[in-house]
Amino acid sequence: MMKTLAALSFLLVASVISATAADEGKSVPYTATVSGVVCGSCKAHVTEAFKKLPGVETLKFAKGEKEGTQTVSFNAASTSLAKEDLEKTLGEDAKHYKVLALEKDATP
Repeated sequence: MMKTLAALSFLLVASVISATAADEGKSVPYTATVSGVVCGSCKAHVTEAFKKLPGVETLKFAKGEKEGTQTVSFNAASTSLAKEDLEKTLGEDAKHYKVLALEKDATP
């Protein structure tokens, strides 16, 4: 009985650890609205900065709704990414590019 109970306890702990690791490995879609991105070089600077965030590999730029803005779509490993995180990763480039908004996209 004790061996069975120990085995069940081990399986329960292993499944919780596995589920937690799987959640951390999920990619979370985000869309940022950024001003100041006016050319290919600007896109390269923003891309290089945002790729410093965990799990960010590919960014997609599109013209924003407001004049002078771009929407930047990307996936990140963090479920709690904030606008301030993007501003921080821009570093000195934050003088040129302003993160106006960040939204976590609805997952299907």
